Amino acid sequence: MLSRFYTLWASLLAGFWFVPTLMAVSAIGLAIVALNLDAGLPEEKARQFWLHSGGPGDAR
Repeated sequence: MLSRFYTLWASLLAGFWFVPTLMAVSAIGLAIVALNLDAGLPEEKARQFWLHSGGPGDAR
């Protein structure tokens, strides 16, 4: 049973699309987590000195 799992895992890692697909799915998951954290941030915490809260003119 363990050798069958090892063979399946080795064939997945040897494939060309496994690692890029894993990276893309991870990036989508991290983006969702980051957006949810940003949406849940209270307004007083969002106006910290190290976070930019101005517009495009202020950034320039």
